[in-house]
Amino acid sequence: MTRDLCYYFERSYLDVYNAFLWAAKDKFGKDCKQEEGKVITFGLNYSFRYNMNGGAIRVFFMPYATGTAVNLHYIIAQLYGARYGAHAKDLITHVERTLCVQAVEMQPNLQAFLDFQPTTALFAPPMQPPMQAPVQQPAPKSDTQKRCVNCGQVLTADSLFCSSCGTKVEPPKFCANCGKPFKGDEKFCPACGAKR
Repeated sequence: MTRDLCYYFERSYLDVYNAFLWAAKDKFGKDCKQEEGKVITFGLNYSFRYNMNGGAIRVFFMPYATGTAVNLHYIIAQLYGARYGAHAKDLITHVERTLCVQAVEMQPNLQAFLDFQPTTALFAPPMQPPMQAPVQQPAPKSDTQKRCVNCGQVLTADSLFCSSCGTKVEPPKFCANCGKPFKGDEKFCPACGAKR
């Protein structure tokens, strides 16, 4: 069984690509196979939560409008009842929290992603592939709002634990300004100088 879901992020290609790599490892404990800088693949284990007997997910990336379009292509070893939508929601929520931006669901067009050929000009003006417009506009989300990575509860700036579910508040692992990864406990981004 295969399923496709497509999302748009108002962030740069590199930021979105790195956020998915981090989410796969941090949220699902998976190392990703990377192909040509445009696709990452990781396995799906047997899971009661998602009712899957295994399989894989291939995540395709493509510059689109002023951000990045992402196609989640599920290859699931389960004929009936697999909850790929719940898995996708968990993955997208984790990426949204990393990027501090809300994803917008789009109509999938896998062929546009397959035809896309990354070049060294990925960070030049973005391409406009033949795709339908986003089905909804993202609700503005304040970059100053800190949220619990487990339940999404809004936290105060000095919170060490979530007041709703008790999850420990971890510092961000990627710079919210430029998307570069932090290597340790730096208080400022070594690439752009933004406060962590």
